Amino acid sequence: MFLLPGAHANHQTQVGESIGLLQTDSQKKMVRIGKSIDNLQTTDEAGAAASALLSIAKAHGQWTNEEKEQFIPLITSLVSGFEGHLSTEHDADQTHWTTEEAKEVGCHTEASENFLSGEVSTANEDLDERKAKLKSCHAVDKAWQDYKAARECELPQADVAFGDMSTHDEALKAAMAALAAKVSTYHSEVPVSTILPTGDCSSDQVHLEDQMCLVRRLHRWTCEAQAACSTTVDLASTKVALRSSQDNRRASKLSFKKVICHVNEILGLTTANGEWQQDLGDAAKNAPATCNSIVLDASDLVLNLEMPQAVHCKVDPEVSVYPSTTDTVVCSNWVAQEYQSWGSDYTAPTACKASCDAMPTPTNSPHDD
Repeated sequence: MFLLPGAHANHQTQVGESIGLLQTDSQKKMVRIGKSIDNLQTTDEAGAAASALLSIAKAHGQWTNEEKEQFIPLITSLVSGFEGHLSTEHDADQTHWTTEEAKEVGCHTEASENFLSGEVSTANEDLDERKAKLKSCHAVDKAWQDYKAARECELPQADVAFGDMSTHDEALKAAMAALAAKVSTYHSEVPVSTILPTGDCSSDQVHLEDQMCLVRRLHRWTCEAQAACSTTVDLASTKVALRSSQDNRRASKLSFKKVICHVNEILGLTTANGEWQQDLGDAAKNAPATCNSIVLDASDLVLNLEMPQAVHCKVDPEVSVYPSTTDTVVCSNWVAQEYQSWGSDYTAPTACKASCDAMPTPTNSPHDD
């Protein structure tokens, strides 16, 4: 039913009294319309009832003031029921959207927790430590090269003057001090160590690049899980369906309002403070037709269907560049991104020492290197 029990009974009484007083050739039609208004179930039925009222209003001819007054409860009941039904549908759809939206937000939240405090976050912290360790190793390597250069004499020893030797010794001491400082910094970088790597910095580079592969796997798997969750929820399809229902309701309301407007013009009725009343002198009946220009407010019956945005996994530039020992282009991109901007205080790797899968798949433990 359109109306609440109390309001329904009140309108039913008013409609019945109105029909009883309408002594016209259209009385039988009015009785049928009155009964249909009393039992309307859908907006389509309300629209049909409004069209029937318009047909009767046109066919009846001249309306007396008394007849107009008796017509008012029919219009009031019809408008109240129609708008109440639309509002109920609108609220139900908005509640449905809110429920489905919460499921989508849950997909995002689970992924975000992994990025902010879960295994992706932990893996990224380890990656940052490995980057600092490798860079520190290459700072030691550069300091060692500078120290070796400082030890070499440019002229044969017999031809070196005392002042030149003194200057050379000072430069050698400075290079040695710089080397010692870089070594100390390397030892203190996490993971803390007490010895330098054997040979060169390759072992630290392997640890870093293997860690990048782990980060890449965890990142991709977390985002794939979020995508699978979102696919199950399928909020986009829900939005399409609800927007279609919204547009149909708005179209139905606009059409209904125009029909009621035409009825009122024929009867010479207007509204004041939400109540129907006669327009003295039938001014509305004689006024230029305005019903076809009626429009709805922009927000009338419009649902809030804003899609929640994922904080993570929208794009993944963090893992789109990675090391590879088999693909020279992929490796070049990695080397350029990670190593070539270090500056003159460091040596820098020129090749990759580990390979990440181009398409990580969860066939192994995410902690496998």
